[in-house]
Amino acid sequence: MKKFFLLCCAVILCGCAKNYHLDLASMQPMPQDQEAADIPRNCEYLYENKKWEVAVVEFINNTGYGDMSLTTGSHTTSGTTDTVGVGVKTGKINRKGNYAEVGVDFEKAFSNFKGSSAEFMGEFAPSLGTFAQSVTEEVLAQLGGVSLINRSHLDKILQEQQFQMTLADPDTVMEFGLLSGAKYIFTGSVDNIQANYVAPTGVRNTDTEIGAIISAISAGYDSAASGWFVTAAFTLNLLDAETGKLLYSRAFNGKKRATQSENFQADIIINTAKLIISEAVKTARNDLVNVFEVSGYINEIRGGKKIAQINLGADSGIHEGDILDVYDVHIATDFMTKRQKCSLIKLDAKVIVSDQISSGGSWGFIEGKRDSVKIGSYVKRSAVKE
Repeated sequence: MKKFFLLCCAVILCGCAKNYHLDLASMQPMPQDQEAADIPRNCEYLYENKKWEVAVVEFINNTGYGDMSLTTGSHTTSGTTDTVGVGVKTGKINRKGNYAEVGVDFEKAFSNFKGSSAEFMGEFAPSLGTFAQSVTEEVLAQLGGVSLINRSHLDKILQEQQFQMTLADPDTVMEFGLLSGAKYIFTGSVDNIQANYVAPTGVRNTDTEIGAIISAISAGYDSAASGWFVTAAFTLNLLDAETGKLLYSRAFNGKKRATQSENFQADIIINTAKLIISEAVKTARNDLVNVFEVSGYINEIRGGKKIAQINLGADSGIHEGDILDVYDVHIATDFMTKRQKCSLIKLDAKVIVSDQISSGGSWGFIEGKRDSVKIGSYVKRSAVKE
């Protein structure tokens, strides 16, 4: 009974992953699948695959975690070596992970151990600003719809023009955009990294094993709520290089346990902060979908309008589970000016991308009002799979 309950808990917590597998051989073309959209000639430009030039500059590191000299100590006893931990000799971080006027007190760090101990020095450069820049570039490359400008080209412009990484001044943003060829510019900052040690409390629901599991889950930890916990704050900004205006800004805050060990280890703390930053940038993907549009059209339909093949694939940042809205394209006339322009009418239909993805195309399941979907229908990605 206990094992059954635990299995049920695991299923509830993990959730059920949706299956996007598509067997193309089972879906044959039918007469209604041949219906084609009537696309106005003046609107054919909408079907051109375009990518925006995007620059991602190095983010500002406001944390004070810069280059540090580290000392690692170890103690040997009974033929086994136990790692004592990593202390920060320079960098002004105390045993609580907070900044102080002095570094780690190494006498206290090793006072609980007897016998011989060995230390070695090493240099540790967190490079937080560069890391945040790289993660943002990676997410944008996977998102599609962008062409990333070479980083060395950007660094050269920043150095020659003595621009600040924040690019806070609109005139500077526009000048930088003109020199770099960027349409959009990403900047940001790593605002704070805090590390705090939580000692074991011994608090545990001992009534039943099930109660203990629920307690751990509700606390947000996979085991005892002790160890070094890291909180990190990070800001992501998107600027329009043509106007200098801020288009998007989002502040992120995250918390993770770095290690259960009681010893402060700067490299583990920093790597945990980097993991928080990485996850934060990934959560912004759906925010950016509407900025960096990925659009195309339906090439083929099969199965009585059950599945559709679109001209967007891995090269356009399309992934299994992505959602594309379907549109009709027509000419609209302005009542006052009598000017005509192309207009998109969103249909009550979507295409969910399956596992059938190539570099230049993909197949997906048609959901909603399938009768309105035709060969040549315009599609635009509305959400990416988390």
